[in-house]
Amino acid sequence: MHDDSDHRKTINPSAYLALVEGLTHIFWNKDPFELYLRGMLKDHSELLSRLDFGATKREVSGQLVNLLRANEARYLDVTIALMLDIAAMETFPNLTRQVDGDVMAVKARAAVEELRRWTAKQQAVIREHEAHARLIAQSAKEAQDGRAFAQSHEGLKQRFLLMHGAGDPHKRGTAFEGFLNDLFALYDLEPRAAYSLAREQIDGAFVFNTDHYVLEAN
Repeated sequence: MHDDSDHRKTINPSAYLALVEGLTHIFWNKDPFELYLRGMLKDHSELLSRLDFGATKREVSGQLVNLLRANEARYLDVTIALMLDIAAMETFPNLTRQVDGDVMAVKARAAVEELRRWTAKQQAVIREHEAHARLIAQSAKEAQDGRAFAQSHEGLKQRFLLMHGAGDPHKRGTAFEGFLNDLFALYDLEPRAAYSLAREQIDGAFVFNTDHYVLEAN
């Protein structure tokens, strides 16, 4: 009986190391880092439960990659999904918002480029699993976007409650203008900030189904 196990395609250990570096550098803050991993691993709660998100990003990345390597056959699709998703990244919004964002972005690009180099070398493995891996990545992105939307919506709700309890009516009105702008933006309504016309103050404006609306709050 012929045993095909010796011919099974596996991922080069250096590609796993490049994945650790990529995961470590593409985010600065822990919240988006955790959100990203929870999205990518949403169908693998057994992996998520073993990650200590209270540790550093590098430690969490190492924990994950060790788990993926320990059972490579089972997790090959999700491993490839992670590698392809990170290798395709060209911008790093969470990094560029930081004080030293430019320096951080340079490190992230270098880590992504290294991972991209290894994904190019691993094409034989990737071709067999790429279709499923891309479905995993797309599904994870949709789940992550949904959670991010829910978090933004909840944040706006808390802002509104705090604003409602503010004592200064003028400050409350100014804060409400900003709140409306962010609310419209969340729902892709192309908001326009408050502006003044002759003898009239417009608190905000937005677009819905190609129609333009102005809003004045009382």
